[in-house]
Amino acid sequence: MSSSSGAIANSTFDGNDANGHAADICIDENSVVSLYNLTITNTKASESSIYVDDSNVTVSKSQIKNWQSDNAIVFNNGNSTVIDTNMTGAKAVLINTGAEVHLTNVINDGADAGEYSVYNNGKLYLNKNNFTNVIVNVGTIETPT
Repeated sequence: MSSSSGAIANSTFDGNDANGHAADICIDENSVVSLYNLTITNTKASESSIYVDDSNVTVSKSQIKNWQSDNAIVFNNGNSTVIDTNMTGAKAVLINTGAEVHLTNVINDGADAGEYSVYNNGKLYLNKNNFTNVIVNVGTIETPT
């Protein structure tokens, strides 16, 4: 998507393999997008299953499992929200400088020992989450952890 708004809902992505940023969904250029009730499994890309750049995205009521990328979701710039979503695997969320991300009722389990659930280099808001592993914070966490 490019400079637009829209939604992807009630969809399944399974076994996608890509050489770019995202195996399944790449959102950029000032888009406003809702991702609702997605199931993403067994995907592989250089960075993530979902890649958000310079956009405002809401991910809700979704499942992301068994990604073979660096992270499940990468946020670069923009203001995004992940709510009521389960992610199974290590390195679930990467928040880069310039991104503001709100995580509410997010579950990350199955993370490998020594890995992170969330790596924050931007601005992070947390509410009622359950992470198997640590939050690495080199940015700002605006709420109590």
